[in-house]
Amino acid sequence: MAEYNTVLRSDTEFPFWDGTGGVGDKAWNTVWLGGVSLPGNCTVDCEKKRSIEKKKTKGTDGTTVTDQGDELVEVKIRVEVHKPDQWREWQAVLGQIWPKKAGGDRQPLEIIHPLPNFLGIKDVYIERLKPNPPENQVMIIEIDCTEYAPNPKPVEKAAGRNDPPVKENMFIPGTQIDTMFFNLPLANQVSNNTVEQIDAMNDQVLADVANNPDNFT
Repeated sequence: MAEYNTVLRSDTEFPFWDGTGGVGDKAWNTVWLGGVSLPGNCTVDCEKKRSIEKKKTKGTDGTTVTDQGDELVEVKIRVEVHKPDQWREWQAVLGQIWPKKAGGDRQPLEIIHPLPNFLGIKDVYIERLKPNPPENQVMIIEIDCTEYAPNPKPVEKAAGRNDPPVKENMFIPGTQIDTMFFNLPLANQVSNNTVEQIDAMNDQVLADVANNPDNFT
């Protein structure tokens, strides 16, 4: 099997750890973020969770469960730095995964490691990066990431107008409101006069008819 790194896509076959120090072990001990191999011995922890809303009705044994979809996966990376060359490499690559310049471009980073890739995680945002003071000649660097999963783009509606239907018996033939309405361009008859406005005008005409019947004969 070829080396599991940025040469391969993160959806390739996931290697087995066999304890021989070969490609499989190296893959599980190495994390690539945004094309950068993190210097040191890496371990990764992450899990899939679903957002479940549980509602219990008082006096009953059952519970209503509403599945609200997958939660974003949190990916925790722990890097052991125990060699001088690893520390020098960190100083060279830190700015590539965490821009030092204020307002620097921060983008989701491709993550390549068998564990998050196995769970379908390909891109992450770094939320926290903490280098701990060296202890027993080893520095532990903690990196907390969140899965990058943008919302799907809304489906664009086809060109055209979906006007609300006109109510039956909305107009009184021969009245002022009837003339006003049908003198409008057909495409604007509903869009320029909402159903509520037309109802109000119709009610006014009905009141006028009741109060002054001679004017409408």
